[in-house]
Order: sequence, then C-alpha cells, then structure tokens
Amino acid sequence: MRAWLSLLVGLGIAAFPSSFALAGPIAYINGGAVLSVIDTATNAQFDWIVAGHGARGVAVDPTGARVYLASLDSRNVTVISTANDRVVTTIDLNRNPAFGVAIGRDSARGYVTLPYANRVAVFDTATNVVVGSVDVGAFPQGVAASPTESRIYVANYMSGSVSVIDTNTNSVIATVVVGGGAYGITVGPDGRRVYVAGSSAPNCISVIDTASNTLAGSVQIGRRCAGIAVNPAGTRVYVTHGPSDDSLSIIDTSTNAVVANVGVGRGPQGVAANPAGTRVYVANDLSSDVSIIDTASHAKAVFGWTSRPPEQSIVDTARSLLDLGIVRV
Repeated sequence: MRAWLSLLVGLGIAAFPSSFALAGPIAYINGGAVLSVIDTATNAQFDWIVAGHGARGVAVDPTGARVYLASLDSRNVTVISTANDRVVTTIDLNRNPAFGVAIGRDSARGYVTLPYANRVAVFDTATNVVVGSVDVGAFPQGVAASPTESRIYVANYMSGSVSVIDTNTNSVIATVVVGGGAYGITVGPDGRRVYVAGSSAPNCISVIDTASNTLAGSVQIGRRCAGIAVNPAGTRVYVTHGPSDDSLSIIDTSTNAVVANVGVGRGPQGVAANPAGTRVYVANDLSSDVSIIDTASHAKAVFGWTSRPPEQSIVDTARSLLDLGIVRV
C-alpha cells in the first residue's frame, strides 16, 4: 500500500516498474501538459506522465485507486490509475471546458465544474460516463466533497457564492453567499466546516457551517486568495495568494486567525498537506517549482524540474504549476 500526494496531473504515457521501491508518499506535479512524479521522502523525481493541454483541477477517489484530472483545453476528465501511473481513459464532457473535479465519499460518482455552462457534470466512476448535470452559480471553479456526508460544495466565482449539492438527488439544496471571486474550496476532515478562498480582500476566506449551510465567519488576511487546503487534523488551513503575493498564510481553525505567513515561490496556486500533516506542498505557477514546508518549523525546501520528457513541444507549454490534491492508499 502506498500513500500518495498528488499535485495536478495529466494524461500519462510512463509508469514506474511495480518493483520500484519508494521511500514515501508520491507527489504528482502538474505542468499543464506534463506531470512530474517524485518520491516525497527524497524529493527525487522518477517518472513523467505526458498530458493533454489546459489541465486544471485534480481529485483522487477515497480508495486511492484513481486520479482524475479536469482540463479546460482538452475539455474532458482524464482518469489515471495510481497502481501504474497510466491513463485508464478520458471522460467526454460534450465539448465543455472543465475546471475543478471532486469524487464523492463513496467513490461512485465524480463531479466536475463547467465554468462556461454554469453547471456541474456528474459522472459514474465505474463506467466513466457522464450521467447527469446540476445547474449552479455563475462560473463555477473549485469543487469539494464532504468526507462525512452526501454533499458536494461548489465555489461560484462570478456570483460569489457556494452551491451545496445533495448527491442523493443531484440537486442544489442551499446557496451560501460568500463574497466576490469564490475560487478555491475545501472541507474540514470532520465535515463540519467548509473553507472558501476568494479574490475579495481583506476577508478573502469564508467559513461555512455545514449543519445550517450559513456563513459562520471569515478570516482577515488583507490579500487576494487562491488555493486552499486543510490539514488532516483539521487544526490548520493553508492559503495561497496567486500572483498577488508570494506567500502561504496559515490559519488556526479554532480562532479563524492567521498565525503565520511563510514565503514561497512566485505566483503560488495549489496547496496540499501530506497524509501525516507534517509537510505542506505549494505549487508555484510563475516560478515553476514547488515549495515544501515543514509544518512544525516552517523550514522550506524547493523542488524544481529535475528532468524533461522527450516531447520538447510539450515541455515548452508545460511550465505552469497550478493545483494540488491529496490521496491516501
């Protein structure tokens, strides 16, 4: 069994041998068209997966068997097996550009945001076919699944709201107004709180109570927010700021206050904590590297591109690092 850390992925052609010995969780680092695979214990790269273009959101099913990649340009969802890092198939979205993707807690259904259609497409993970759709707010971006309830939460960028979807009926049961530019979204490990990152400053983090589907608070940061993640213990929320600020804000969830700011690379976007909660990984879009932060000491390391795939034309367009996700096997 392996623990995996995934950072936005893409279509694959390469796989490591089944006998390859890994020292720790595996990181998938997205370059928009190329996926770099590293061992997080050593920060050593050992594989490439070549992808379609315009890769954005990534999700892993709760069993850890599959990684799902949503693409704006390819207009599909790519399904990758974590057993051998190969593409299983792609899911057709009827020419709709895709942005975010999430897998329900029972692993039976996937949910992908379609920004230009103002909808969420629902696909069956057994057949990899779209089986329905749900109308949501304007220009949906991030999407997250509750780990404890049959709920999906969608961040609607243009309408500044979060749509709450009941996965039993595939219908919106509540809409929570959170403010302008709702973008990144994550759910706490106990399912009681949803954290939303938006572009409106100073209170760019909104906190939603999932029992009442009401706004429970906000976090004053003073800068625009982009990516967001919560640690496995639910005690810390990590927020990036995109091109507006090259730092990672760390929030104490008991007080909803910022307790630290850590400098990272240029244009930080996606963020994820490892399964142990001891490290945080930040995908830096503009500097094309990953900042690795020790959660106890805030000491930093940097992972950059250590090798290149054979397709030079793909490498030339694959320098943006955009999103991160977590999967445990």
